[in-house]
Amino acid sequence: MEIKEKFGGILIQDVKDPNHGFSIVATTTSQGSSPFFEYFAELSKTAKSIEGSILKSRDVESINYATLKYYFERMSKTGAWNNPKQIKKLEGDLFEFKVQTGLRVIFAYDPVNRKVVLITHSFLKKKQKTPKKEIERSKELLKNFLDERC
Repeated sequence: MEIKEKFGGILIQDVKDPNHGFSIVATTTSQGSSPFFEYFAELSKTAKSIEGSILKSRDVESINYATLKYYFERMSKTGAWNNPKQIKKLEGDLFEFKVQTGLRVIFAYDPVNRKVVLITHSFLKKKQKTPKKEIERSKELLKNFLDERC
């Protein structure tokens, strides 16, 4: 996966229509790492390495990659959509993309440029409720990213 920087983070998907869509950006840490981008890049490699295999439709990595790719492309074209099975508001300014495999990707809208979605990290959800530690981790990653960027 090619690394392109934009809005202080790593560009995942650029906006298709500036009047409706969003740019999707993975936040970075002060050390230059990006928890979400690193995961998504690895997921992309894994999904592409098994592309065309008979097990593809049942492979968790392929499902996760295809679903996230679809969500990012859709959000970059049309903006947010109202489907609680796919996007859920958590608390404050935090939301999560939901994948049927249990994968969750936490994001927030950029307070400086509201046409940018900032993705902090992903995790596998094992219980009904999003763990408080994942919400706190997202808040910390987001705060640190915004502080470093300014």
